[in-house]
Amino acid sequence: MTKDTLISAMAERAGITRAAAASALAAAVEQIGAGLAAGNRVRVPGLGSFEPVAWTGRTARHPRNGTLMRISDRVRIRFEASTELRARVNYSCGS
Repeated sequence: MTKDTLISAMAERAGITRAAAASALAAAVEQIGAGLAAGNRVRVPGLGSFEPVAWTGRTARHPRNGTLMRISDRVRIRFEASTELRARVNYSCGS
């Protein structure tokens, strides 16, 4: 599913215009990003939870020339699907 098809589905399901659906999706993504940037866990009932996780830097070897290189510290985003979403996906897959 692409962003465009998601917006179309949201508009049809909610009975709103595509512009309103696009605005709602953009606002939701922006707020999830703002919460994660602040270091908070973001929970969306029925979808799951997003959590920023700090990864410490490490030394790695360059695959082409074998030199050592430093991989910097970073924050990655962990997503855990809700029980409801997992059940829906597993049911639709025939499990």
